[in-house]
Amino acid sequence: AYLTFEILPGNVAPKKIQNAALSHKIVQALATLGQGKHQLTLDIGVSAKNTPRFPQFAEVGFEFDNSAGADLAGLAKVYAKEALGRVRMPPRGKKDRRLEAKMLKAIKTNKKWSEKPLRAVITGDGFDLNRHTLSGAVVGRHIWGAVAVKRKNGTCSIFRIRFYQDKTRKGWAAPVLGMVAGNEDIECKNVKK
Repeated sequence: AYLTFEILPGNVAPKKIQNAALSHKIVQALATLGQGKHQLTLDIGVSAKNTPRFPQFAEVGFEFDNSAGADLAGLAKVYAKEALGRVRMPPRGKKDRRLEAKMLKAIKTNKKWSEKPLRAVITGDGFDLNRHTLSGAVVGRHIWGAVAVKRKNGTCSIFRIRFYQDKTRKGWAAPVLGMVAGNEDIECKNVKK
């Protein structure tokens, strides 16, 4: 059995590339090599978050020939622009406009955030409870969300954030930022899409 894998898309328009983000990373790495012929090795394996890397399945050696001096840095910019244009807010896991408004307020009132929050989306399908280690009593709850922000330089980004709420005698406290799990850039015009 054979698996055909194109490391760099051939003569294809950027809009037709299936994984523009991956193509951007590959071209960006190759652009650092410069003009000429280079011997490269591609390791094919499997890895997952929070697990050790599994043994590789294959190692493929090949020659990368850029004797003609192709503008790979320029091509990387084209792929990066295409990849950025495809980024959208993640889908809602749970619809609750009031909670989303509270998430935005938690960002606005946090002194460590200088970015302007634009939109919040609940990405979790519900709350997970936090329990006291000894008694097992519920002490709080958390839910995952994504918040789009506008930076001072005019660009936008999506942050994946776990929001936390303390349990009170009357119900739940206002959500606060619990943990930021990562971010990615998004075109500002795509925040509302």
